[in-house]
Amino acid sequence: MKKYLDIAKFAALEARKIHLSYYRKILQIQNKQDSSLVSNADQESESMIRSIFRSHTPEFDILGEEEGHEKSAQAKKGRWIFDPLDGTTNYIHGYPFFCCSIALEIQGKVEVAVVDAGPFAKTYYAIAGQGAFCEAEGQVYPLKVSRAQDLGRSLIATGFMTYGGRDLDHQIDIFKKLIEKTRGVRRSGAAALELCLVAEGCLDGFWEFGLKEWDTAAGSLLIKEAGGIVTNQDGQDFSLQDSCIVASVPQIHSELLGFVR
Repeated sequence: MKKYLDIAKFAALEARKIHLSYYRKILQIQNKQDSSLVSNADQESESMIRSIFRSHTPEFDILGEEEGHEKSAQAKKGRWIFDPLDGTTNYIHGYPFFCCSIALEIQGKVEVAVVDAGPFAKTYYAIAGQGAFCEAEGQVYPLKVSRAQDLGRSLIATGFMTYGGRDLDHQIDIFKKLIEKTRGVRRSGAAALELCLVAEGCLDGFWEFGLKEWDTAAGSLLIKEAGGIVTNQDGQDFSLQDSCIVASVPQIHSELLGFVR
């Protein structure tokens, strides 16, 4: 897995170069069918990451947010899952909270995770069973979730579907209840990076509905390797096919689930 981790880190750092080269400059911006935004920074970093994966790991399928699924000609049971630029709306507005998220899934299990946060010069990474780490300014340190003991003294994060309707009403209802119950709820607009902050112990929990595989694959492994719990809203082990993710430190997970269900 170390070989694949190195490939993922290389791809993420190359994406960082593209992100920072366009950051706070004029971008080509389009609206996608789901009303979300895409920029030329998204598209160029996706194309670059795909070319790296094709060149170094032709045995794996590729699933990226912008160009979808690309099947390998070889019969290996693995796929790269990535978001070339998570937090595009933040990025377009110059709000410095965005990242590149990459995961490798083999036979249905996420084995490698890399999330690179260019604005903070941080790279989060993990191999299943070997712990989670962050590299920043040439230093590497292990990730460990916080020691929060109860929800009332916790800082939580979330994100919202933006297309309205009853689903949004339900999420706002949860949001309101947790604002009243916790020390605060943050909404920063890049789920993959918020999951990293849970793994790092800066946040105590995170929940969100409607995320895609490329949003959650890397972050879910990082949290588990840092000692956290990741489930769906029913408390079952999180699957990339689940529509809701609930991640937190073990001590508050049941209490947090009580609000999200």
